[in-house]
Amino acid sequence: NVALQDAARLRQAGYSVSYGLSEQGFGKQFRTAGKSGADFVLIYGEEEISAGKVKVKDLASGAEQIIDSNVLLEQLVAIEEAGGIAGQS
Repeated sequence: NVALQDAARLRQAGYSVSYGLSEQGFGKQFRTAGKSGADFVLIYGEEEISAGKVKVKDLASGAEQIIDSNVLLEQLVAIEEAGGIAGQS
């Protein structure tokens, strides 16, 4: 499972990662993540997985960015350094 592999890599890099094991709608998962204090949500849809990508949703701005899975850690660091993903105008 790509999501579990990414979660393990991010934990090794010092990130706190939760992985939803139960079947829930996206809205409920986003609310749960927000209540936990998470800054970002990683979304692994069928299209993203087949393309080797992951969608990152910034919970503060609501903005999303699709990035290559193989550079996930580097891109998360860059997003954090930039202060998050800029909101859509």
